[in-house]
Amino acid sequence: MAEKELLLEVVTPDRLVLSTGAEVVVCPGVEGQFGVLPGHIPFLSALDIGEMYYKAGGKTEYLAVSGGFAEVTGEKVTIVAESAEVGREIDVERAKRALERAEKRLA
Repeated sequence: MAEKELLLEVVTPDRLVLSTGAEVVVCPGVEGQFGVLPGHIPFLSALDIGEMYYKAGGKTEYLAVSGGFAEVTGEKVTIVAESAEVGREIDVERAKRALERAEKRLA
């Protein structure tokens, strides 16, 4: 991890989804989106369902999270979510089928 990086950990009840260094982390808080840079003051926030992302090594990586909490401790961001998926690992066909099932239930 570089000197000006945060440690980002994303955890669900099933597994450790991600543990990596990040230059910035942006999360969907229930009061609105928030960003965290190295050295941020400690805080705790409830998360909304939505997209979060982090930047590392000049690249932006996205994750989908469904609720939970974010704990910021200055040099570490811990996301404890009900579920989380790294964007590049999302099975698009499975997600489309889940959307169709949900829309049928609402109809």
